[in-house]
Amino acid sequence: MFFYAIGEIIEQLEVSNSNTYELYQLIKNAEQKKENNITASAPPAPKLNYDAEWECKNCSTKNAKDARFCRNCGEHR
Repeated sequence: MFFYAIGEIIEQLEVSNSNTYELYQLIKNAEQKKENNITASAPPAPKLNYDAEWECKNCSTKNAKDARFCRNCGEHR
């Protein structure tokens, strides 16, 4: 009975290992497709002036020049 249980455990580990490898390949392929889409269609990053106050595009609150997020609504600069 003991050897049967060990055999079942080994069989389950082999199946699990196979499934893990397939999942790894799917994730790897998805990440590569995502990178290709991002690099191909990404617009240039906007130039930000960090030397002056900035106005939130969401709620029009004036924020400090070094703030990365709006102090009123939390919108990213």
